[in-house]
Formats: sequence, C-alpha cells, structure tokens
Amino acid sequence: FTIDMFPKFPYFELDAFKRNTYKDLYFGKILKKIERERFDDPGFMNARIKNLIDDIEDVSDDLEDHSEDNPLASPPKEIKDRVDELYQTAKRLGVYPD
Repeated sequence: FTIDMFPKFPYFELDAFKRNTYKDLYFGKILKKIERERFDDPGFMNARIKNLIDDIEDVSDDLEDHSEDNPLASPPKEIKDRVDELYQTAKRLGVYPD
C-alpha cells in the first residue's frame, strides 16, 4: 500500500472539495433555490440574501475545520445552532426548499 496506488488528479484541491461538500450537504438545496430565483428574477439578490450566502460560507468553513480536528465527531452545539439559524433565515426569506 503506497500513495502511488491512488490516481493523481490534476489541480485537485482536497480542501476546496471538502468545503463544497459541506455546503452541498447542509445548504445545497437552499443555494440551488437562490440560483433559480436569481435566474428567474435578476433583481432578486438583496443584502439579506447576500448575507445569508456569506453566513453559509462561514458555517461551511467552520464545519470543515471541525471535521479536520474530529473527523468522526458530530459538530458542536454552537455550529448546529448556527446551521439551524441559517435554515430559519432561509425560511423567512423564502429560499428554503419546499
């Protein structure tokens, strides 16, 4: 068993992959709904939606950091609470998937 046994991926950045995976896992449907709304109505984006997207980025980064420290552990309560707050905000803004 050597590292050479694994295929080499050109320009593959594992950190970016993990970050996108957490975003997709926790927030993928919300982000897709925002994209659909934006496509249907170019004036849809406002400060509240942009803040939600920024907060999703921040929480996704925190989830990634936590997984590096404790790969098999559940996220701490603080992160779970922030995820729940983002879900509630998405519902208020009408971008939580039905």
